[in-house]
Amino acid sequence: VAAYADKINEQKLAQLEEAKQSSIQQIQNAIDMEKSQQALTQKRHYLFDGGWVFFMNI
Repeated sequence: VAAYADKINEQKLAQLEEAKQSSIQQIQNAIDMEKSQQALTQKRHYLFDGGWVFFMNI
């Protein structure tokens, strides 16, 4: 009986670990996407800010 209970507990722990790793990966993907979007926004800011300065110097 104890061996069966241990087996069930190991299976549950394995499932929980898999779910945890999946969640961590999803969060990491979201962080990477956010960093990418922030970098893109920063580049756009420089592009439009630089264009405005160029326009003002004409």
